[in-house]
Amino acid sequence: VYGQPGAGEHIPLLSAAAFLTFYHITTGGILNGIGLQKKSSASVVVTGISEILLTWLLVTPMGIAGYAVACIGSELIGTGMNFYWIRKAAALQFRIRNWFATPYLSGAAGALCAGICYDFLLSRIHPTAALLLSAAAAVTVYAASLSFLGLRPDRYLKNLFADKASGC
Repeated sequence: VYGQPGAGEHIPLLSAAAFLTFYHITTGGILNGIGLQKKSSASVVVTGISEILLTWLLVTPMGIAGYAVACIGSELIGTGMNFYWIRKAAALQFRIRNWFATPYLSGAAGALCAGICYDFLLSRIHPTAALLLSAAAAVTVYAASLSFLGLRPDRYLKNLFADKASGC
């Protein structure tokens, strides 16, 4: 990937793989929490094996794009397995808006903002400053998007970092 002039064009595909990794890790944690640790471990193993196989099959005909597609495919397999087992074991209803649309749209808005800000700032200030300001703008847009879609990022962060043992 390094030193390849066309490597940057595959970043959106690899970003999609990272997005799916979030769901894979989260659903794996849910499986662990409901006592299905073996299924969570099996999902990780199947995901790893499928990534290796898909990489071998796709890199030769597709090049670097084949690796990105292999990452997405393997994470789809693992995440799909986890969602299936969670739904079966916990009778959990997956609402597309809550589980997919809201985080995806917010993330896409933040990523778009980061790209626009970085392109604008890069010719005006130092690249590191442009990167930091673009990241800050992306986080702000992400949080605002979540708020517009009905979520409260401030409440979420407060609950995330609250010390449950001390009652805070």
